[in-house]
Amino acid sequence: MVLCICTILHDWTRRILRALGLSMQHGVFLAVLSTSGCASKVDTIVTRHTEAMGGWEHWEHLQSYRHTVEKDNGVRLQVTAVLPDALALDFELADLRLCKAYDGEHGYLIRNGQYQPMREGELHEMREEPLYYAELIFADRDALRYEGMETVNDRPCHKITLTKREQDVQVYWLDAETHLILQTGEKSADAHFKDAYFITNLSDYRSVDGYMLPHLQSLRNGTDDPRVSTTLSWEVNLPDLRAQAFAYRPTSIRNLIAYWKDRYAEDRVRNITFEQITVRFDQTGAADTSIWQEAIEYPRNFRIDFGEKEAHNTTLFRADSVYVFREGQLRHADRRVQAFMLIEGAIYADPVDTTLHRLAEIGVDTSILTSVSYQGRATWILGAKEGDRTRPQLWVDAERRSVSRRMYHSRSGTRMEVRYDAFKQVGGHEIETWLEFYENDKLVQTERYEQVRVDVPLDSLIFSPHHWQHHYWY
Repeated sequence: MVLCICTILHDWTRRILRALGLSMQHGVFLAVLSTSGCASKVDTIVTRHTEAMGGWEHWEHLQSYRHTVEKDNGVRLQVTAVLPDALALDFELADLRLCKAYDGEHGYLIRNGQYQPMREGELHEMREEPLYYAELIFADRDALRYEGMETVNDRPCHKITLTKREQDVQVYWLDAETHLILQTGEKSADAHFKDAYFITNLSDYRSVDGYMLPHLQSLRNGTDDPRVSTTLSWEVNLPDLRAQAFAYRPTSIRNLIAYWKDRYAEDRVRNITFEQITVRFDQTGAADTSIWQEAIEYPRNFRIDFGEKEAHNTTLFRADSVYVFREGQLRHADRRVQAFMLIEGAIYADPVDTTLHRLAEIGVDTSILTSVSYQGRATWILGAKEGDRTRPQLWVDAERRSVSRRMYHSRSGTRMEVRYDAFKQVGGHEIETWLEFYENDKLVQTERYEQVRVDVPLDSLIFSPHHWQHHYWY
């Protein structure tokens, strides 16, 4: 076979410079010649590879594919991709069901129905996987380097490296006759597989609607025995398949909590303060208006000051306990879980099982999750089916991730309902500014939030049952 011209020129360069007593730094001109020859070689090989795979224009129109294989260990795998970077891997083996998915922005795992976060290394690999078969076709030619000839499975091959980024180099071995990829090699980007180097062999290429695709693959780590995958079916350009199909859709309260905790833990309100105009209606409908000052520090602290500071009338909610102070004296203390704080703060800080336990403590049946539309917005009902008003339940806006409605029964058996409305943008978050409270369907109280501030410096002592009287935020 013909040797790579860039390799020859590079060798000549070294010999000539050595004879002249010069270093490689003096060989700029000859180095340019060498590089130019190498680039030309790569361009020719990749162009032939592109033609062998079906042609640039054809691959440019590839929008999606589904590849179903069976591995030699009995695992059935279905790979579904929407280019350029949405991917789902569905594994089945006996009683194991595993789905790994990436929707173009976020990734996740579902193992036997349970949501799990995806490792950063897995995310990196999932982003690149959809373009695996076309990566060389669309690669930046400046990132490619010809490395010479090597033999793979008794076939002479061109060896080409693709440098995607520092420490991330993909190696390709292309059949010198067919220009199809016979083998790839790459170090795993997943820290879970530290120092692992994966070799993939591809064979039995067949045309699928004009795309030349392998129907037999084997994967091995270093010198380990390979795992062979046999194609059961290839489908390309599936109608109506979009990246949105890979977005996660929870099927249980546990999975909803785990998903939000994984995806939104950093995108949440840490604290909020506001002045509240409270109107209470008596049995005759007469209104009584008062002003409250409130501070919330997620996940556990909540303080309400009633009237003037000097009155020292305060209610503190701290670590699932309530402390009622009147005229500066503690009048009552009890355990109480605040539902809205649980949903809007604690789920991001607590283990999933802790959140489920606290939901059950306020009466929510954690085995029931219902998807509905409320006020034209996608909403989750935690604890009840749509139309069932007998069970304690939380209605949570699917996009805002905040409570929009709550139903429960008081200790006396009165049916209570709270509605959250008039959401406004504050500090990059949508905050409710209007609440209505109903007892047996009768409006008994409204609350309007003013001077709303989020994520402001707060002294932790304002929530202390022992020091609150000397610490204020307003």
